[in-house]
Amino acid sequence: MQVEIFTLCDAAAVCSEKLNIPGTFDRLSFAKFPNESGAFAIATKVRCEPEEIGAHSMHVRWIDPDGGTVDDSDVCQFKVNFLEKRDIWHHIWRYDHKEFFGENEYVLQLIVYDVPLASVPLTVVLK
Repeated sequence: MQVEIFTLCDAAAVCSEKLNIPGTFDRLSFAKFPNESGAFAIATKVRCEPEEIGAHSMHVRWIDPDGGTVDDSDVCQFKVNFLEKRDIWHHIWRYDHKEFFGENEYVLQLIVYDVPLASVPLTVVLK
């Protein structure tokens, strides 16, 4: 599997096999802590190979600076069929009112079979 897109964004949608991603970011600012975020999403586009036919699962793991897991997303189950010469899987995790308790630097990892395939940073700061 090759991860072509793994990003935090304001929103995301799949329409006519196209992944639409407005407002990508890697930083959230808050006036005080604890605080809740507004709505945001994590969007992925994964390209699969013919030898990967079958059922798979993936999720997003939130890692803190000490290397500890602070959150795991819901698991996304998907099936690679390879009906065409390519098989691309899009998935969007939506968040609304996620609570943050202080400044921090997270690493979000896209996990398939307990193996991180991609990662992106997220910095949370006080305004």
